[in-house]
Amino acid sequence: MNMKLLKELMLRGYVLEILKADHEQFINEEELRARLYLFGYALLSDDLKIQLRYLENKGYVKRNEKFNGQICEVGITADGDDLLNGIIKDEGVFIPRGGHIG
Repeated sequence: MNMKLLKELMLRGYVLEILKADHEQFINEEELRARLYLFGYALLSDDLKIQLRYLENKGYVKRNEKFNGQICEVGITADGDDLLNGIIKDEGVFIPRGGHIG
């Protein structure tokens, strides 16, 4: 597996972990980007949107866009929680084991 793909898989897992740690509340995209930065992911907004689109298409996150799509809030779904807890599997998301963030 190449390093770029591995980083994307891990990024998706960290997104879900962060959303779960926020007690299933919506957080805005900028706050999510700031939290991901702590894990070494300095992302442009468009790069994060690509990963969020993957997670949303799979049903793991839900997005609320406001102000003509300029501000996006993201929250975890029941399926995203199930993925984190190992109830369902997805080869496109790496879930860090050893405890949830928070």
